[in-house]
Amino acid sequence: MTNLIDPVVKDYLLHNSRWRSPVGKAILLGIVLVVSVLAYLGIYAGKNPFVIWLWVPYTIAGSIVGYFLLSFLDRERRVRFFHFLTIASVFFITAPAAAFFNTVSPYPRATVGFVEEGLKILPVLLLAIYIPNLIRTRKDGIVYGALAGMGFNIIETGIYIADLIHKSPVLDTLVQQSTRFGLWGLSEHIIWSGFVGMGIGFAAESTQRGWSKWKRFVLFYLIVAIMHSAFDSGLIVFGIIVISSIVSFLQGIPIDSDSAGNNFGPLWDGMRYGSYVYNIVLIIILIV
Repeated sequence: MTNLIDPVVKDYLLHNSRWRSPVGKAILLGIVLVVSVLAYLGIYAGKNPFVIWLWVPYTIAGSIVGYFLLSFLDRERRVRFFHFLTIASVFFITAPAAAFFNTVSPYPRATVGFVEEGLKILPVLLLAIYIPNLIRTRKDGIVYGALAGMGFNIIETGIYIADLIHKSPVLDTLVQQSTRFGLWGLSEHIIWSGFVGMGIGFAAESTQRGWSKWKRFVLFYLIVAIMHSAFDSGLIVFGIIVISSIVSFLQGIPIDSDSAGNNFGPLWDGMRYGSYVYNIVLIIILIV
């Protein structure tokens, strides 16, 4: 593994970390085992994972530009092993575990944001704790948080395609689900997780301890969890209407000319890019 790690980062791995102790490693192993069991109950016990994974190459292809952008942002300290570890841990473990909680929740639309944002960011939080010098700045937090969101988006898109592919024409399903890639793989999941990851980055930069060190991370998580739940409850309609109205005006055609999103037109564009209007404040903060 050492040949995959930037020498600058390798010198800091687990340096003086209290989590190198047997107790610390046992805690980490326990967390991984518990979440893995929940992942099995969430997806693997009730569905054939190969049906989902069949569409993963397609969803990965839709995320390539997004990954290259994140890799560029992390170019000074880029460690591809941990990039792929973050994506894979969400893809194989924490995203399926989120599916379990979403299934058993009595109010899934209200809890979805808290469940998914918490489990998406868990691998990044563990990296920050157990490999404390891997995530050292707010930019590191944004990059690794966004990578976690990318892992979630890849498997979620695969799940949706696997569920819909037998209900609609193949091409229609693929085109429809491509809207979940947003702009070249930069979906709302990446925006949300990048924002929460920034909170971990602030904690890494802070010299304080306890609540003072982690309060921004908790605050950012709560903000995004509420936005996510509201998004799934219908507030995305605001973004869809804004973009659809603009496209309709510029093209001089009725806003509903695409029959409720079944064909290309203003409403389709609203569905494709509405999440960016919804998340515009988070996007501006992340860029700044």
